[in-house]
Amino acid sequence: MPLFEPTGGSNTQVQFNDAGALAGDAGLTYNKTTDALTIAGQLILSGAAAGQIVFPATQNASTNANTLDDYEEGTWTPVITFATPGDVSVTYSTQTGRYIKVGRIVQIWSQLTTSAFTHTTSSGALRVTGIPFGVDGAINQTLAFIYSNFDLTAGYTQVVACPEAANSHVIFWMEGDNVTKTQLSSGQHASGTNVDVWFAGVYLPGS
Repeated sequence: MPLFEPTGGSNTQVQFNDAGALAGDAGLTYNKTTDALTIAGQLILSGAAAGQIVFPATQNASTNANTLDDYEEGTWTPVITFATPGDVSVTYSTQTGRYIKVGRIVQIWSQLTTSAFTHTTSSGALRVTGIPFGVDGAINQTLAFIYSNFDLTAGYTQVVACPEAANSHVIFWMEGDNVTKTQLSSGQHASGTNVDVWFAGVYLPGS
């Protein structure tokens, strides 16, 4: 009963099989011509030393929508700033970011708490920079969860965190009933008022 058996021919295939015959019962086939390994049946990773699929440190990206080509876990450093930073000055008591990426899906977590936050000449949208992958530019996205102590303009009741399309940061929109949503900016959060903001969610990175 051969375990490792070349089939010959121009493809130079090598097959592992369980019955010695190569007609239809091979479980694992390597095709040298196409550099492809084909598994007929289940891939079972249940041994004591098994259970891991290792991807390269640098993604080998695929254009095939049905190909899983990346998995990674890591940390990132969230930084709070403005579109025009000016003299923004921040001291953090908590500055933590985590992420998991599976294919083109990225899940991020961030927790920021400042112990000092001043910005007398800053202007524009408040943002958190440093997210681990740039954002897809073709679709508007919203993260799933946010807690914050941002100062809200009268009439607004909640804040939504959004990865900004075609950028590498998160912006924040104020929303409420019968009001037009608006980006939270330097004018809505007074200098000298500390920030406490946590957000988590899934976003689609750029290709």
